Amino acid sequence: MKFKWLYLITLFVWIGKDVYAQSYTETQKTVPTDRNKVDKFGLAVALYGSYAAIAAPLQDDSSKNPVLREIGSVYVFEKDSLGNWKEIQKLSPSDKVQQDEFGHSVSLWDSTLMIGAPFQNLDDTSGNSKGNAGAVYCYVLSDSGQWNLAQKIVADDRRAGQNFGWDVALKGKRMMVSALRDNWDANRRNNLLAAGSAYFFEQDSSGRWVQSQKISASDRKANARFGFAVDFSGNYAVVGAPWETADTTGSTLLTKAGAAYFFAQDSVKGWQEVHKITASDRAIDDQFGYDVGLFNDQLIVSSPFKRNISIGTDKAGKLYFLNNTNNVIIETNNFYASDIMSNCKTYYGLSIDIEHKRAIVSSLSCLDSNGNTINGFQLSRAGAVEIYSKDSTGWNYSHTRVASDQAEGDYFGAAVAMHRNMVLVGAPQEDHDTAGRNFLRDAGSAYFFEANCVKNAATDVQFACDSFAWNNGQVFYASDSSAQDTLIDYYGCDSVATLQLTVGSNDSTVVQRGDTLTALQNGASYQWLNCDSNYRAIAGATAQTFVAPLNGNYAVEISNGFCTKVSDCIYVSITQLEEIETSLKLSIAPNPFKESLEWQWEGAEALHIAIYNLQGQLVYEALQNPGKQQINSTAWPKGLYILRFQSKETQGAVKLIKQ
Repeated sequence: MKFKWLYLITLFVWIGKDVYAQSYTETQKTVPTDRNKVDKFGLAVALYGSYAAIAAPLQDDSSKNPVLREIGSVYVFEKDSLGNWKEIQKLSPSDKVQQDEFGHSVSLWDSTLMIGAPFQNLDDTSGNSKGNAGAVYCYVLSDSGQWNLAQKIVADDRRAGQNFGWDVALKGKRMMVSALRDNWDANRRNNLLAAGSAYFFEQDSSGRWVQSQKISASDRKANARFGFAVDFSGNYAVVGAPWETADTTGSTLLTKAGAAYFFAQDSVKGWQEVHKITASDRAIDDQFGYDVGLFNDQLIVSSPFKRNISIGTDKAGKLYFLNNTNNVIIETNNFYASDIMSNCKTYYGLSIDIEHKRAIVSSLSCLDSNGNTINGFQLSRAGAVEIYSKDSTGWNYSHTRVASDQAEGDYFGAAVAMHRNMVLVGAPQEDHDTAGRNFLRDAGSAYFFEANCVKNAATDVQFACDSFAWNNGQVFYASDSSAQDTLIDYYGCDSVATLQLTVGSNDSTVVQRGDTLTALQNGASYQWLNCDSNYRAIAGATAQTFVAPLNGNYAVEISNGFCTKVSDCIYVSITQLEEIETSLKLSIAPNPFKESLEWQWEGAEALHIAIYNLQGQLVYEALQNPGKQQINSTAWPKGLYILRFQSKETQGAVKLIKQ
């Protein structure tokens, strides 16, 4: 991810989890082939897929006369088919100058690598020198496997001392870059010393990176260090300002208490600040916002200088987990280091990263991975990382990892990065090569860790009508309880799933006889639908047989246990809606009607009569013997009704009007 400056009062010293709680195991320690003292290899790291970028931002270039001091380099490693990480390329720009600190920040995504050089003087044409204006170098992986410089990127309002490239976050075709000591706001006005800013870039159709927006804090202040850390995910972004003094209301000022600013991207207005975030237990010199991480709706913010009052430890450090729900930010958990001791300043939260349901946080722990001293001694600033995982209860501590060759002053954890099942940890003040020999003071090293997958067994219970297509593409037409499939989770760990499938049947065939529709499936639940009204359910029409009250298209939803189907729509045409032939021996009066309705049936057999409203609801039904019948219609709403009649002699329908 990146490294940070650790500010110590008036001095500064260079230091630069989920439902699956698998532990991580160190798989490899790596150093560059041309390692040298005080290179600080591992001060910034990035990880994506089978590639890793490890920076040595204080490396000198001794090939020049005079020697170019602290120009920096970045080493690219690739994971081979055997799982070994091998150095494949060393990157250094051609326009390097003294103290560029190329590799101060790195970010890797797919086949693109962004490298920050916040003390670089030259612009994108390698001219127009402005001291410490800063730049970001974009490298792209070619088809031949080489990482080539594609573009040098600078701010469109570059000025001396901006430190553009202090931190960088790359996700797909978008990038975020901070300018820690920028004096000017998003509108390039209101000069405030080292207030800080950040920039968004997007990659255009030609592959060029183009600045899209500059942002700054809405309550910006001098020396707030807005942009000390940046990250974004989707349409949300977070910016740390660890030297900010004011709380969210601006009424309480606490020196270097720190804050983080949350932005959301609007399709019209662009990136807009929606929240200023401060710690629930903020205090002087906490430096909340020292590092930040964002993945989907999960946000983490570190406060490595936080004092643990309960045990009296200065600079213990603390980590805060927050959740974003529709732009509402809620602090859900906060943690001190699990191995904290009263006389061990851990600076917990020195570097953090988050991906999916896991997070990693580093500290300058002086203990081993079990929180114990080493041979009875504390190893000052040896360093450690802790893994957190998120489940239905929230974020929880999982385990601690230290270097296999842990030693005092290594600064293991000065930079961390995680991707899928891999973790990369930088130790920029580690002194030995991979064999533990060839001492070179602060040459630096980096350590790869890989998650130990725990195979899980699961049963996939499914119910289906007629057939079922499983995730692996296999199609079943009958019940099955023996099929198995291997599922790979987000972290590359596999689980074996056994299918428990019940396949049911449901006949959705409908038979039409005139205006009567009948579902062939017996013993089911039925709901007749009006296809012409967006498949509206017809109230009361829940029998296996349905008599259509009006011309139109009708279907039925048939539920047979867990199996539900909707039939095809069938058009029904109703005839004889206006007049009744006198020869039918049926008379109805009055029509229109009000409180009552009367009919006379003079046929020889009984006559079935059913009256429907226009919603298809049955409002009256009777078997009428020859003779006269009167019904009370007072409660019927005014409107149009359909009377349907049927006997052995005749059948038909007539329109009725209630006034």
